[in-house]
This record gives sequence, structure tokens and C-alpha cells, in this order.
Amino acid sequence: MDKCVPYALSMAIDPRPRSDGTTGYRVRVMVNRQSRTKTFDKYRDAVRWEAETRVELERNRHFAEDALRAERTIGDLVDRYVDRQLHRDLVRSGEKGQRARRRHLEWWLEELGRDLQLNHLRRAHLMEAAETMEIGGGPSGKPLKPATINRIVAALAAVLRYGRRLEWTESRVADELHLEEDNARIRYLDEEELPRFLDVVGSEGPLLESLGLLGLQTGARRGELLARKSGDVDRERRLLSIPRSKGRVARSLPLGERTMELIAEHTSIVTKDRWLHPSPTDPAKPTTLPYKRWHALLERAKLEDFRFHDLRHTFASYLMMDGASPGEVAEALGHRSLAMVKRYAHLSDAHMHRVVSEMQSRVLAR
Repeated sequence: MDKCVPYALSMAIDPRPRSDGTTGYRVRVMVNRQSRTKTFDKYRDAVRWEAETRVELERNRHFAEDALRAERTIGDLVDRYVDRQLHRDLVRSGEKGQRARRRHLEWWLEELGRDLQLNHLRRAHLMEAAETMEIGGGPSGKPLKPATINRIVAALAAVLRYGRRLEWTESRVADELHLEEDNARIRYLDEEELPRFLDVVGSEGPLLESLGLLGLQTGARRGELLARKSGDVDRERRLLSIPRSKGRVARSLPLGERTMELIAEHTSIVTKDRWLHPSPTDPAKPTTLPYKRWHALLERAKLEDFRFHDLRHTFASYLMMDGASPGEVAEALGHRSLAMVKRYAHLSDAHMHRVVSEMQSRVLAR
């Protein structure tokens, strides 16, 4: 009589007693919804057939997957990414960041064509797209700088990473394209421009005055300021708390008397959960920077080529010129390393050179 098959050997081989006292072995192999069944008199024949059939069905599965993969297009993958993954990737960026990602992906579909098969996507496609963006053919219709192009390419890279997890593609072409960025621009208010800015900062209303003074006194990013709530202000110690976010460190920054007065106007009778600068149309949401009034303010101050972010550069520049160490400047700006602070180092040297030169001309020139 044939031996009894151990349970752990394979659940696919099922011993079945027959009426004549012998045992048959029914084999069922199933791979990816493909199944085959056969019965054998001998166990070793059943094992051999199971192994051979499994290899054959696995080969058929790979052939089917390869055929399906060859048919999938960039449009198919983008649609699935937008429906199922985009909000997970940009949960910290909120609705604004998600809208920007959708806009960038819509541009890619128009540029590459929805029907471009994933296995036909080449680095040359992205190089041509980058050149198009440089001359004004990007999502905004204006010539774009390398940093902006890199963010748009990053949107496609996120889609392809998702595709690799799905095993729809093995493409890494977007990871290989990164334009060199020029982050050397430092525009700050010099000693002549700063008084002009302070003279007119309140000319466009308390909201812009509050944001302008906060940016100048704290060096906080625009998004960090707009995301603050009443509870982030310690009125007794006159501090603004900016919590830790991805890639940044938490910090508390001192506020001036006029800034505290403006904050009190906004938040005198509200709870800690209310936005520090609520939207005038929907107080449940934070406001946005009023760009028309911002540009009107710049015209009054006779400032050219000046962005709101340059208040952050002004803050860091004057810290450096007043003798703060690179580590102290990095801490005030919320940077984890000194790499981003090196751009301000020459300001300390230049300031010291000017101070010494003035002293020499005043004291030694006799």
C-alpha cells in the first residue's frame, strides 16, 4: 500500500482512497487564476507534474503580464496615481500643493501624449520637455527657471515611482533628470531701502503690515506665517512659535511692540484655534498674501526686484552683519544644517570691512 502523504508536503496534492483499496493523487495547480487538475496513480508522478505545470503557468503569467504592461500608457498611470496616491504623497502640502501637482501632471499628459506607452518613455522625452519649459512652453506659458522645472519633473517622478510599486513599469528616467539650480540670489533691504519699507509697510492695511513686519522680524517663510494660529503667539513673552515640519526644526522668535499690537487687533476676542490671519471671505481658512497690495507697497517704497521671501533674506543678512554666528542664523531660520547659511557669510565680512574702513578714515586719516 502506498505511503500516506505528509500534510506539509503540498496542499495541491490530495490523496484520494479508491474502492479497490488503492490511493490516487489528485493534483491542482493554480497560478494567477489559471488552474489545471489531474489525477495520478503514483505520488512521484503527481509531484513531477505539479512542478512542471507550475513552471509552465508561471511562464504564461509572465507572458500575460508583459503583454499587459506593453499596453499600459502614461495616461493610465497618471489617472490611477491621481485617484489613489496623490493625496497621500502631498498630505502635508494641502489642497494648494495637490492642485499644483495635478496641473503639472496635466501638462505632462499634454506634452507626452496620453497614449504614450510606458515602455516607450525615454529620457529624450524629458530633455525635450525641459527645453520646452525653459523657452516658455511649460504649464505657466512663461520661461521657467531650473528650480521650477525640477519641481515639475518631480511630479512625473512620483508617478513613475508609483508605477514601479504596481509593477507597471521599471522606468527611472525622471529620477535621472535634475537641472542645476542657482540658489545664489540674495536680495535684501539695504540700509537705505529698509527705512523706506518701514515707512510704507502700513499703507496697505493692517493685514499686510502685520505680515510684512512678521516676515522682517522673524525671517519666517510666507507659508509658515500664513499657517500660524492665535495659540502660536505667547503674548506675555512676545514670542511666535513655529512648530517643526518636514526637514525643518521648531523655533520660537521674538516679536516687536508694533507687531504685537497688530496681532492683538486680529486676535483680541478669539480662541487659540483661530487663524492668526484669517481669510476675509472665510474665517475658517487662512488668508493668502494680497499680491496687488504688496506690489503697490513696493512701488511706494521704490523697491525693485523684491519678493516677500526676500524679507527672510533681510532678516538673515542683518543677523549675520550684527555678528550672529552661522549656527545661530541657521537656528533662527529653521535650517538643520549650515549649508543654506553659507550664502550669507560674505555679508559679515563685507560689513566688518566697511566698519573698519570707516573707523580708519575717521581716526587714522590725519
